[in-house]
Amino acid sequence: MATGTVSVFNRDKLYAEIEPDGGGDLVTAFMQEISAARLHDLQVGERVSYDVGSDGHVSRISRA
Repeated sequence: MATGTVSVFNRDKLYAEIEPDGGGDLVTAFMQEISAARLHDLQVGERVSYDVGSDGHVSRISRA
């Protein structure tokens, strides 16, 4: 799993942006994955681990 830091968490629009460790493009996690991991209380600045699916979006997420 890759690791990074939550840079945006928008409950209204149902997504989070993660800044990968080591730089690179932001990765998007949608509420489906966030809810499946029971991370409803995710916070900006929080460290997470994640897998990226073939569509380039987070397919699995957890607290690091």
